Parts: sequence; C-alpha cells; structure tokens
Amino acid sequence: MLAFTAVNWAYGLLTLISFILFGATGFAFGYFLFFYFLPIDRLNAGIIMLFVFLVAGFIPTYVMIRPLYTVYRTLLLEFAIDRENNFTLPSRLPLHIKEQFEKIIKEEGLKAKRIFPRPP
Repeated sequence: MLAFTAVNWAYGLLTLISFILFGATGFAFGYFLFFYFLPIDRLNAGIIMLFVFLVAGFIPTYVMIRPLYTVYRTLLLEFAIDRENNFTLPSRLPLHIKEQFEKIIKEEGLKAKRIFPRPP
C-alpha cells in the first residue's frame, strides 16, 4: 500500500516542482527576453515560452525521476520476496521496535498475496 500512496505522492510532488520551475523559467524568459524578438505582446510571448519550456522540461524530468521510482519498486519487491521466504539478515533495529512490527504483522497479517512460489 505504501508503494501506491507515499511514494507516488513524492514522485508527483517532485514532478510538479520541476514543472513549476520549468514553466516559471519559460514564462520569465518569454516575458522579459523573447518579447523583443517576436512581433507579439509580452503576455503571449510568455505563454508561448511557458509551453515550450514545459514540453522541453518533461524529458529531463522523466529521465531523472523515473529511475528513482523504478529503484524504489525494485527494493520493495525484494523486501516482499525476502518476507515471503522468511529470509532474514542480522538487523540493527532496536528490539522493542522489532517486537512492535512483529505484533502488527501478527494482528493484521500480510495483506499481499504470494508473488512467487516457495523455493524447493
């Protein structure tokens, strides 16, 4: 559930911030600089450059953020596989936190179905 809530929110927020920065930069560029080279008024030049920068900014935003999302989902999958197969490594979690996690898992159970069959 976490993969579809908090991480998607963070992914969307980073995308939104980058689009706002690209859009504001494009509008400012068109409004203050590009206006002198086109026979249109400042507002239209700003709006045109806003859309140009948004379209051009989508590519680097996608290239930067999408691999981070893929890495997170890969780590989440590996955690789920380890959990299903009862594979554990020594943990540095304090004992009381580990006990609290185990208590929550016993009370609520694992909510996801098994992804892979048990190993032979």
